[in-house]
Amino acid sequence: MQPIALADDDPDNYVYACLDAASPAIEISVAAGLFHDPGDDANPTTSALVLDRTP
Repeated sequence: MQPIALADDDPDNYVYACLDAASPAIEISVAAGLFHDPGDDANPTTSALVLDRTP
């Protein structure tokens, strides 16, 4: 599934992937070089499990 939007409203190096789906995400992966930090360093290939933090 591709995100419908990416959001980044602060300099913390975290980007939010906005999904248009009824089922929750389980894992996310990002290809190398898609994002650059404030020092212009490209991200490596990255993946992580998505944690459910709803109360």
